[in-house]
Amino acid sequence: MKPMDREAAQRRTYRIRAFQEELADLKAAGVVQLPPPEQEAIAAHHQALLAELAQQFDIDATAAQGKLSLGMKLVSAAGTLAFCLAVFLFVQFYWGHLPEGWQLGLLVLAPLLPLALAEWAASREKTLYATALLVLVSIAAFIAQSATLGEIFSLLPSPAAPSCWALYSLLLAYRFRLRVPLVVGLVLATANLSLWYTHQSGIGAINPFDHPELTLAGGAILYALVRFQQPDFQPVFRGTGAASALLMGVLLSKAGQESFLAASAAFSKASIESGYTSLTLAASAAAIYASIRHGRPELLWTGGTAFTLLLLIKLYDWFWELLPGWAFFGLIGLVCLALLAIFRHLRQRQGSTS
Repeated sequence: MKPMDREAAQRRTYRIRAFQEELADLKAAGVVQLPPPEQEAIAAHHQALLAELAQQFDIDATAAQGKLSLGMKLVSAAGTLAFCLAVFLFVQFYWGHLPEGWQLGLLVLAPLLPLALAEWAASREKTLYATALLVLVSIAAFIAQSATLGEIFSLLPSPAAPSCWALYSLLLAYRFRLRVPLVVGLVLATANLSLWYTHQSGIGAINPFDHPELTLAGGAILYALVRFQQPDFQPVFRGTGAASALLMGVLLSKAGQESFLAASAAFSKASIESGYTSLTLAASAAAIYASIRHGRPELLWTGGTAFTLLLLIKLYDWFWELLPGWAFFGLIGLVCLALLAIFRHLRQRQGSTS
């Protein structure tokens, strides 16, 4: 059996179950009748393979287990949010009433305690639900720690802090092979390109939306780094990179004055916005095509979201003042119907070629 991660093992399990169900239906319909030795060999092979996958990856062997796993993910997400809010509210309401010694001790322990618990949990669970919860709490505590230190020592805003947050998130993501901390780290890393440029230039307050072309370039870099990542992290790099680039393209289609090109007299605000509108529409359409062509759902979400946002923005710019409200929203509905027809055609075409 070739090397695989938990998701690949889960997909193999679903394929085995689907094969077993389809084979049973074919036998009941009299389409195929395998000799008993072959049936027993196939059943024994599948049983041994499922047992091995369950022992190694703790996969969901049945539909009921899959539903329970979904519930565990929802509970894990709710628990992460609750603990992060608890950290924030504790700092917000009770921090000033604590002695300085307690403050320093809690600042040191805040990220380390959940990190130690995450190490303990990772050695005892295969699904890493509790580990992911504790890692995200540690990241939230680390962010709260650095923000509180900045207030205590009256430090000026600097991109150094978000850079540390990004590095910490990425280190934990690779340490425990977790996707959500990886997304957090990559988003912070791409946004920091703009923050560092603004900080070094001394041209104003630090704002992650200043010079969005730098964040766009960061997204392109993430996309280029996909081939160097382990298989379970490739969709994260691909999706985060595409989302960063496309959403910054949408932003620049409405805020051309934020572009580096605006400093040149050769480019007007309108021409910059028109150019980025065309580029973003083309890039989002290419992402949707790549998703359908190569089976990459993360590109469908990012490309479809960017395409829809940009289309709605431009419809508002072009027709809101020209049409009455009922006609404008009727136009939106017609555009949605047209998009449904296009996607249905693409779906049928993909089905006929597969």
